[in-house]
Order: sequence, then structure tokens, then C-alpha cells
Amino acid sequence: MTGEAKKWWMDFATWATKEQDLKDLIETVREINELLDEIVPPLPEQQKRSDTPLMKPKPSTLAPKSDEPTVLIPMEQQIQQRAYELYEQHGRTDGYDLDDWLQAEREIKGRQAKAATA
Repeated sequence: MTGEAKKWWMDFATWATKEQDLKDLIETVREINELLDEIVPPLPEQQKRSDTPLMKPKPSTLAPKSDEPTVLIPMEQQIQQRAYELYEQHGRTDGYDLDDWLQAEREIKGRQAKAATA
């Protein structure tokens, strides 16, 4: 095996190992989340009430209503709220937390970029 071929093979083997390590880590995190869902009670805002219909998530908006005072919410908190809304929108299905977070991040940052250019 030539020196360049050997280097290429070592680079590939390292990359493949890192990719498998990442897949293993993701699977471990999912398993931990499932276990936590079983042993940790939901937060009060997540608990379903039998006496009220299923509540739809409130739309997240950056602009307050005209009679409301302006309150600045940190970007990370806005992203967190939107990601939770997305989680609820697809039936609280586990395993999409990263997808929900990234989508929420794109939406919030996109809105702020549009607001900044307007």
C-alpha cells in the first residue's frame, strides 16, 4: 500500500469511527430521554388536564399587541419555546428534539433578520 493510499485509508477509518461514535451517542441520548420520560413527572405546563380540551400552542410572535408593553425575550428562550411548540404539533413524538430545535432556530433567526432589514 502506498503512503498516500495508507493515509487515505487511515483518514477514512477515523471518519467512519467518529460517525459510528456519533450514532452511538445519539442512540444513548434517546434511550436516556425515554428512561427520563418514565421516571420524571412532566412539568406542570406539560400535564394534560382531563377537564379541558387539548390546548393548541400559542403562536409565537416577536411583535407585541399594540396595548401590550414591549418585553424583550432572549433569543435562546424564544427558540426553546418554538421548539416546544413544534414538539407538541407533531403529537409529542420523541426523537425529533434536535430537528425541532434547529427548525425553531431557523425561524426565530429568520424573523429577526427580516425585522432588522425592515
